Amino acid sequence: MKSRNIRLMKGLLIALGLGLGLGLTACASSPPPETKMGSADLKPRSGSNASGHVHFHQLDKRVHVAFEVKGLAANSKHGFHLHEKGDCSAIDAMSAGGHYNPGGHQHGSLVSANRHAGDFGNIQANAQGVAKGELYLDNMHVRQLKGLSVIVHEKEDDEKSQPAGNAGSRIACGVIQ
Repeated sequence: MKSRNIRLMKGLLIALGLGLGLGLTACASSPPPETKMGSADLKPRSGSNASGHVHFHQLDKRVHVAFEVKGLAANSKHGFHLHEKGDCSAIDAMSAGGHYNPGGHQHGSLVSANRHAGDFGNIQANAQGVAKGELYLDNMHVRQLKGLSVIVHEKEDDEKSQPAGNAGSRIACGVIQ
């Protein structure tokens, strides 16, 4: 009876060990969780000194966008947009393509009901030439933004001229990672 209980215990321990081993193997091969953050390092383009960082963070069904751009003219406004291609290789950043516009809408402001999804409006530089702020993108997900580019323009976006707001040269560009 005693040897039967010992054999039964050994069998249970072996079965338990195999079960744990298979469970750990299954955990090790699970895909990583979906990332809910993204960022872009803005590099100077078109002969400017503008540079900075843009961070994207998922909040339920909206994306929080935080930015800091340096090297701008004091107290100036600049168009701020998402562009359709994640390519900042051209010296003038034209390789980034046009505004991100999957819905085929007209250009507008960040608060326009029907606008390009990439229309962020304008950023305002302080007396030191630094623009720092945040905005929110409703009904978007960070995964939609990865591989697109962020552009800072030379001039203020008038938020009505078609197709892109008459904001001038692209003075900073970064690809969202």
